[in-house]
Amino acid sequence: MDFSQLIVFLNEYFRVLILTAGFCITLFFAYQKVTNKITAEIKISFGPFTEEYISSVILINKKDKVVSVWAVYVVFEKDISLKLDSFDPPIIIKPYETISLTFPKYSSLSINNCPHEPDFYSETQDLYIDIGQKFIKCERQIKTNSLKIFTPIFKSIKTFNGHVFNEQVAYFISYIYEDKYHTAFVSESGYISNEWGFFPNHFGSNEITPESIDYFMKQNHFDKIFSSCIVYKVNYPNYQIFFPKPT
Repeated sequence: MDFSQLIVFLNEYFRVLILTAGFCITLFFAYQKVTNKITAEIKISFGPFTEEYISSVILINKKDKVVSVWAVYVVFEKDISLKLDSFDPPIIIKPYETISLTFPKYSSLSINNCPHEPDFYSETQDLYIDIGQKFIKCERQIKTNSLKIFTPIFKSIKTFNGHVFNEQVAYFISYIYEDKYHTAFVSESGYISNEWGFFPNHFGSNEITPESIDYFMKQNHFDKIFSSCIVYKVNYPNYQIFFPKPT
């Protein structure tokens, strides 16, 4: 085979290869458009005065097409169905989108006027969605804890009037200015921060006492511009009124 024949062969070979690859890609995207694949993660809840129930479902659209959800059902033992909820207009799931649906509580379930308590943990339980033209069986997705091999760090969140604080806070100043409620934090060194837009923003170098707070407020006329002011002493994570002195 001379060089010109080799060029002709490679040209024909790669042309067929490119056409085949293009056809396969076109077929793949066409398949994505005409088929449905929805995965579902189920959350089960219960309360002291309500039955155990499926409280929410996370649906994940695995295809490049829009899905309209008119209703969601759970099916037990292949032939017993429970409608979790219906939607009109339908819930729209965009291509590759993840949505979360919550469902109402109920007092009890029955079949032919007989009480019924389904097994929400049964392996024969399936989730279906009504997309208008047909029902789609969702693939179950079980969330796994991939971090269980690590030692977890737990968060402790302490708040005062909606503001998070830690052991560095020595005092709270809770005050009303221009009819709005504000909360300022004071450090051990006397620095005032958080919701405090005034000057001075420091109590000075002296130890903070009810008397020094009273002097600070009057000297800087805060007793006149604040319609209310209460200072709390913090013994982390607890606190109690420090100024004015409780009677």
